Amino acid sequence: MTPHVTLLGYLDRAMNGSGFVDREYGVGRGAMDLLIRWSHTGPDGRSTVQREALEVKTHRPGHADPTQAGIRQLDSCLLRLVLTTGHLVIFDQRPAVAFRIG
Repeated sequence: MTPHVTLLGYLDRAMNGSGFVDREYGVGRGAMDLLIRWSHTGPDGRSTVQREALEVKTHRPGHADPTQAGIRQLDSCLLRLVLTTGHLVIFDQRPAVAFRIG
């Protein structure tokens, strides 16, 4: 849970009051971890809302790599949100492996 909260805090600060970071955004049977929304003026001069979807996973010691499950969950949520792109964020909490040369 801590990596999720850390990322949420960073994004909230980065938005600096100019948008919203929705946590656990419900989209049907699954939940998108974070949905970022902010208003801006589009190329045609009209006010519009941009949305960015983030799925957050943690790779813990002794657990399977969450990449494929995260991609499947993100893909499902993007279809429901009618978005063409999203972001999968994986926090790797496994112990560092020593790197040796030679």
